[in-house]
Amino acid sequence: MLLEKTTRVGPSAGRGLSDDRIAQRMLEMLPEEDRELLVMWAQGLASVRALGRLLGKHSGTISRRIRQLRARLNDPIAQTVVRFADELPFRHREIALRVLCRGERIGQAGSALGMSRQQAIRTLAEVRGWAKLRYQHLEGRTEP
Repeated sequence: MLLEKTTRVGPSAGRGLSDDRIAQRMLEMLPEEDRELLVMWAQGLASVRALGRLLGKHSGTISRRIRQLRARLNDPIAQTVVRFADELPFRHREIALRVLCRGERIGQAGSALGMSRQQAIRTLAEVRGWAKLRYQHLEGRTEP
């Protein structure tokens, strides 16, 4: 139920990871605090208001955070990167996973990989372009 409530995985093409495995991997990549928040909300263990009280934050803040996390999990570019991560060079894969899936800031992710902020921005732009073409191919809109 958790994966159904939090993710919608895009088209698959028999290659790469299965839809369930993509959703599970993306959920596992979230920082622990975000994953726990999403799990508690999705499984109905606590309302948004109760989560706000528990975390000492306004319920609107919690609601917004849940929307942001769900958007990240449902991003077709992030899903494509996770599905076909083995096709990307190491630095491209890592910058994409850190920024698109884990939610790290691009400068922080680039620094962790020994890249300048500008290099990280360029690398992520290349990954986004690759992922868009890959996703369109999965939908049958382009040739491989």
